[in-house]
Amino acid sequence: MGNSLAWHTPTLPLPPENNPRLVFERLFGDVGSTETAARLAHMRQDRSILDYVSERAASLNQSLGASDRSRLQEYLDGVRDIETRIQKAEAQSGKEMPVVNEPVGIPATFEDHAKLMYDLQVLAYQADLTRVITFMYGREFSGRPYPEIGVPEGHHPLSHHQNDPDKLLALSKVNTYHVKMFAYFLDRMAKTPDGDGSLLDHTLLIYGAGMGDSNLHAQTDIPVMLVGGPNQRIKGGRHLRYEGDSSAKLLVTVMDKLGVPHEISSYETYPFNVYDSARGITCSAEVRMGSDPHEVEDVFEVPLAFLLDPGNHRYESAFFKGRMRHYWAMPYGDRFIWGATAGMLVTLQRILIGVGEAA
Repeated sequence: MGNSLAWHTPTLPLPPENNPRLVFERLFGDVGSTETAARLAHMRQDRSILDYVSERAASLNQSLGASDRSRLQEYLDGVRDIETRIQKAEAQSGKEMPVVNEPVGIPATFEDHAKLMYDLQVLAYQADLTRVITFMYGREFSGRPYPEIGVPEGHHPLSHHQNDPDKLLALSKVNTYHVKMFAYFLDRMAKTPDGDGSLLDHTLLIYGAGMGDSNLHAQTDIPVMLVGGPNQRIKGGRHLRYEGDSSAKLLVTVMDKLGVPHEISSYETYPFNVYDSARGITCSAEVRMGSDPHEVEDVFEVPLAFLLDPGNHRYESAFFKGRMRHYWAMPYGDRFIWGATAGMLVTLQRILIGVGEAA
C-alpha cells in the first residue's frame, strides 16, 4: 500500500512505474520516439494483437468454471484498459507535439530521474493521453540518502527526528530539494502552449505529503500546495491554516469543482476556502471497523490511563532487512503494542493533553 497513490478498486492498487523507459513505452509504444508515423504503425500492430487475444479469450471463457472465469474477467479488464489507451492515442495521433527519443532507463541521480519523469508527464498532458497523473518521489519507508545536497542520512530515518535540530535541518533540506523539483515541473507546464494559454492554465495540481508530523505519524495539519492556472478559479497567493482538520475535505472540494462524482455529503461547518464556494464534508457511509490479520496479531483492551501516560511510551530502534528502523512501542504485560499503532496512540495522547491544557 505504501507504494501506491492510485487504486483500481478499494482493494486493488494500481502498481506505480518508476522506469522512464517503460512509462514512455506505455504512453507511446515501443517505437523509439514520439514521431507520428512510427507511433501509428505500432498502434495498428497492438490493435491486431488485442483483437486476436479478445477472440481467443471469448472462446476460452465458455469452457471455464466460475473461479477461472473470474480470473479471466480480471485479465480481460486489463485488455480493455489497453484498448482504451490505444483508442485515445489514435485520436490524439495528429496532435502536434515535439519529437522526443525514448529514455534508455533510470538515470543515475535523483534530480535527473525526477526531472525526466516530470518531462514525461508534460508530454502526456500535451498529447492529451491522460487527464490525471499521480506521482511519488519515493516509496514509503524510503532510505534514500541525498549526498548531493549534503544529507548522507536516509530520508525515512530522518523523518523520525525526535525534534533533534540537526535532523530537522537535514529534513528541511530534503523537503526544499523536493519542492525545487516540483517548481521545475510547474515551469515546464507554464511554458508549454495549450489552447488559449498554457498547460498550467488548464491544470490543477496538488503537491503534499501523507503526514503533518512524521515523527509522530500525525495525519492532521498536513502541508498541501494547490497550484493551478486562472481557468481553475483558485484564490492563489495565500497560506491558509486549518489546524487539526482533515486534508480529505480539500480533496473533496477539488472533486466537487472538477465535477467528479462521489458518495460524500457536504455541509457548511468547516469551509476550505480555496474557491469562492468551498465546503467542508462528512462521510455518509457507515463505518465498519476491523483488524487486518496481516497487521494485527490480536485485539485486546488497554486502560486509557496506561495509553495516556508518557512514561509508557518508548521510542526504539532495531535493524530489519539490513536497515535501522525506528518505531514507537508500548509494552503492556505480555502484549507488545508497537509501530504505526503505537505512533497513532502517542499522537492521540499529545492531542488530548494539548486540548486539556488549552481548556
